Amino acid sequence: MAGAALFIRRDAFESLGGFDEEFDLGHEDADFCRRLREACLRVLFTPEVVMIHHLGVSRDRRGHRALTGFTRARIRYAEKW
Repeated sequence: MAGAALFIRRDAFESLGGFDEEFDLGHEDADFCRRLREACLRVLFTPEVVMIHHLGVSRDRRGHRALTGFTRARIRYAEKW
């Protein structure tokens, strides 16, 4: 799942408090979808839709900082859920 391709109703987004800003460099999208399901809202996957996501274009994801941030986010997700 890539947060670059999420389409969310504003009322649903706001009712759940938006993305958890404790996540750095990933997993905020998976966390949000999990919270949607916990709130008995549907999460749909549409494989027919094709989007191009240029990973890392908006943020430098190279090097130690990126790996550390992504790993920290994975640990946070595991601890939260």
